[in-house]
Amino acid sequence: MQEVHASELELQVGDLVLIDWPRTRWDHRRGRLHELREEPGRRSYGFVLLDGITVRYPFARLQRA
Repeated sequence: MQEVHASELELQVGDLVLIDWPRTRWDHRRGRLHELREEPGRRSYGFVLLDGITVRYPFARLQRA
């Protein structure tokens, strides 16, 4: 799978995002992007606020809602 970076998705903290993760309980859930984390040499993640809980997702699984 190709690595996706936050700058490619043009997501910003506070954006409403849709989680695209088939066959999981998170598929098609919407939440607010709380934090973006990109560390050199590691997978990039976004932290999404869902039902009062912040959950970490790979950027590849997030899209603008």
